Amino acid sequence: RTDFSYGSESDIIRSIKERLFTLDDNYVIYPGHGPSSTIGNEKLHNPFVIWSMNELVDGFLSYISVERGMAKNTLISYRRDLRRFFNFLKSKNTNTIQDVSRQLINSFMLDERDRGLSPNSVGRELACIKSFFKFLVSEAKIKEDVANIIESPKLWKKLPSALSLDEVEALLGAPNIKDWMGMRDRACLELMYATGMRVSEVVNLKMDDINMDVGFVKCFGKGSKER
Repeated sequence: RTDFSYGSESDIIRSIKERLFTLDDNYVIYPGHGPSSTIGNEKLHNPFVIWSMNELVDGFLSYISVERGMAKNTLISYRRDLRRFFNFLKSKNTNTIQDVSRQLINSFMLDERDRGLSPNSVGRELACIKSFFKFLVSEAKIKEDVANIIESPKLWKKLPSALSLDEVEALLGAPNIKDWMGMRDRACLELMYATGMRVSEVVNLKMDDINMDVGFVKCFGKGSKER
């Protein structure tokens, strides 16, 4: 094991024991960890062989990062949402993903709503959970997708509000341009106003992204897509 560089000997031994199970003498060992391999098949059908929650989340986040090209901020949000979901499951004495039911997921959604989350935030969390369970089924880590038929909360469609001309001028004139930080802030505001760039795109700009001779800026938006 290489993932316990600062762990104690007992941590390493316990981690190894969690991944060991005994096979009958008539088993044929097939290499690999997919659903058709011995380990994959055993973990799918043997209730005594349990995937750890962290193991499942790490695999899911690696998948959506590499295969679907999701942005770093999305990965951070998904990890946070899943951590909140797992904490809820723990409070309900549900410690394995195989024991999660539709009723538990619905209860979590209601709990989040009662906690004051907006329908948009609850819907985002549910989308994360649905993607997570779809991934687990595709990887043969669970048999049934219990989140598949759960409906997202109804969302109000609102038109975005726009700043008035006076508000825009007040915003652009707010930084104190007598020092370099004020000049920086003014430049950032002017750039966002002129191009429609997001704050996250502006703060991640590099000098190589700016072409002063031709007069254009390239940035990386959602899904790490260049524009």
